[in-house]
Amino acid sequence: RATRVVPDPDRPRVVVGDTVIRARRVVVTAGSWLPRLVPEVAELGGGLRVERRVLGWFRTTRDPSPHAHGPVFARDEDDCTWYGFPSMDGGRTVKIGVHAEAPGNRGEGAQWGEPVDPDAGPREPDAADARRLGRLAAGLNGVAPLPERMASCMYTMTRDEHFVIGQRRELPGLVLAGGFSGHGYKFASAVGEALADLAQHGRTDLAVDLFDPHRWD
Repeated sequence: RATRVVPDPDRPRVVVGDTVIRARRVVVTAGSWLPRLVPEVAELGGGLRVERRVLGWFRTTRDPSPHAHGPVFARDEDDCTWYGFPSMDGGRTVKIGVHAEAPGNRGEGAQWGEPVDPDAGPREPDAADARRLGRLAAGLNGVAPLPERMASCMYTMTRDEHFVIGQRRELPGLVLAGGFSGHGYKFASAVGEALADLAQHGRTDLAVDLFDPHRWD
């Protein structure tokens, strides 16, 4: 387990137990643990926040199911933005999840954005989660009223819900990527190419200026 990342312009270091690994560059893609490994990024943009999200798989009740082959969809409600898509089970279920709270519903008491200690992990889904997801799914044709199974995950959110990709002046030798706010996986190949460029050359031709870690300064 990596416990510390030490910036240095020539030889940044990663501390793993009693072992110290030195390199020309260190790319830090630690997900929800990024603010702990590199505390200097914890307050970027007012703070990277780690939040709990619950996903639900709803059994389809029509044959053939209108959700068997799509479409993927997203909806804005008064309190949240949520999405759904067919599962890889031949259309037996449709997967539904909440992406983000509406701006006015964030903070203390938020239904969908409960803070999480990444070491402890998100708490398991419960009946209240099933009811909340069921209220969203009620607007769909051909699905059961409650999920047949659920799972909890973690989102690492930035204030503007855009990524953090790049270097900070006070963290020489480090290339950062985090704050993916629940949708970074879809861009993994492009993000990987940008990080490789930044680690090798200190710059990239890919359009990542929007994700500059200095944008909130």
